[in-house]
Amino acid sequence: MTSLDSIAKRIADLDNLLQLLCKSVRTSTPWELKLHDLLTQADQQMLLARLCVSMEGKSVELNDAVGAICDHLRAAELSISKGRCEAPTRVAVKIANGLARSIRESLASAGDC
Repeated sequence: MTSLDSIAKRIADLDNLLQLLCKSVRTSTPWELKLHDLLTQADQQMLLARLCVSMEGKSVELNDAVGAICDHLRAAELSISKGRCEAPTRVAVKIANGLARSIRESLASAGDC
């Protein structure tokens, strides 16, 4: 498995995790709505990342999409760090954030930046 194959697999894993998070987060309270919005924005950027990988697009576009995903997930993690969020959701957001950062770091070390 090459470095790019590993990155593509992690992108697919992050995509699945984001989709599950978006479906599971309720929107009945303001903090849940904010979390859902941040996760939805990350999920939209994930679509761009998946398209870049599948179409072998420019690395700049992929890096921009992954950077935006990292920003949205970091904001999501910060928004729930002091809130009343359930532990499984908090852990899933933390895992997603770590996975996104590892993808960004792998892209940088692969020379695709």
